[in-house]
Amino acid sequence: MQAQAAIAMVDRPHPFLRQASTNAAASGGRAAKELRLARGRALFYEGDRVEHFYEILSGTVRCCRIIHDGRRQIYRFVGQGGMIGLGCQDRYGYSAEAVTDVVARRHRLADLDAAMAADDAMRRGVLQALRDELAATRAQMLLLGRMSAAEKLASFLLALAGESADPDACIELPMTRSDIADYLGLTIETVSRKLNELRLLGVICLDTPTRVRITDLDRIEAIAEAA
Repeated sequence: MQAQAAIAMVDRPHPFLRQASTNAAASGGRAAKELRLARGRALFYEGDRVEHFYEILSGTVRCCRIIHDGRRQIYRFVGQGGMIGLGCQDRYGYSAEAVTDVVARRHRLADLDAAMAADDAMRRGVLQALRDELAATRAQMLLLGRMSAAEKLASFLLALAGESADPDACIELPMTRSDIADYLGLTIETVSRKLNELRLLGVICLDTPTRVRITDLDRIEAIAEAA
């Protein structure tokens, strides 16, 4: 399912980052700093000068921007093990906001450049992180441009559940309905209506507003793959 890659709830750690921080401190640079953010606070804002990138240790972050007509567009959710800010140039092209309480590790890009020059494994790891972000962006273009509302929501739920979801998979939704709508390019009303339609079809069960169980895996996969 190509669209599932767009929801970058990454749980794959990048262990080279800790070594980068250690190397930077040993060579006179600054070690990475651990940050704690309350829900709603930002790691950085669109337009801020790029000096750091961030490793998410716990919680969920949304990457979003305000488009010309004032609407918010969310292009990525990043969870534990993910990285934010590597693909930017002089200024961040989006804001990174905490959806939940977040713990993150802040790394200086200047230190990373030097560490990459001296460490092939680190360079490969950074390149892989950039490839992951690019793949997520391409997949979201497909999700926004080629899918119906039902297909978008089904793909979103499957991505959160993971490819190994069992027939009774339970999904915790850290984001609000508004966040989901702004990610999928839908209205809040459409998201709520399609969730209810999936429930009536017996595809999902809404245990609470933030907890969804997939009760018919084959059917929700068929809906997602209709695109």
